[in-house]
Amino acid sequence: MRKKTRCFEPGIKYGRLTLIENVNKKGRYFWKCRCDCGKITYLKAGQIGTNTNSCGCYKIESHRTHNESKTRLYNIWCMMKARCYRKSSGSYSNYGARGITVCEEWKNSYESFKEWALENGYADNLSIDRIDCNGNYCPENCRWADNSTQVNNRRPFGKIPITGIIQMKNGVYLGQVTVNGKRIHCGSSMDLNVAIKKRNEYIKSHNLPNKLSEINELK
Repeated sequence: MRKKTRCFEPGIKYGRLTLIENVNKKGRYFWKCRCDCGKITYLKAGQIGTNTNSCGCYKIESHRTHNESKTRLYNIWCMMKARCYRKSSGSYSNYGARGITVCEEWKNSYESFKEWALENGYADNLSIDRIDCNGNYCPENCRWADNSTQVNNRRPFGKIPITGIIQMKNGVYLGQVTVNGKRIHCGSSMDLNVAIKKRNEYIKSHNLPNKLSEINELK
């Protein structure tokens, strides 16, 4: 059987590693890779996709999770981190790009996250929910909630007569744009002017045709 040829180009993924670029380090070439956990690592081409498929986190997690890698709770932990640190994640723009992070205690230890989950009402019909939707993933800001509770937590407090701006129940102003039928969060702030500025900067930096927000729309 003919051995399959491996391809090395930016964007190609092997296991948890995404190739970024080939770099010269003191006369030797290494591939700069981003692991799904968010860590950057440098590897020789011969290592990638053979005996190395992560920055080392997979081996650590496999040892710590006690064969729980296929459980629902473990998957919630992985997806939570991906939303905040993996730019290729479809949800990154609404989490990591907005500055939302996972506390160090949870980020570095599934066991710590699991302990908190089981002591704070985890059930298979519930999902992790941030009480402050603009806050981080941490014990003080998270709970287990059903779908209706999560929807209410995201529902706008009231309509703001400014293009692309809504106000959440916690008083935070959120800027949004719709591109190809997909709603994208552009930034948020307790200050309306700051939220408007963030939305407009996002539109300009991405050369979008969306109408800019203007504070005088309130008049």
